[in-house]
Amino acid sequence: MQCVGSWDLKKSDAQRSSWHFDTPADAIDRARDILHNASGGELNIHG
Repeated sequence: MQCVGSWDLKKSDAQRSSWHFDTPADAIDRARDILHNASGGELNIHG
């Protein structure tokens, strides 16, 4: 279940989200950190 105004991070093959944030900026920053630590990848923003 996703609350109104919430932002979640989830791997493309996952069924459930791994992280939950109150703002899109926080979610995007964390996603960029994860991709940087994984030596790259693709960030897709939905919604």
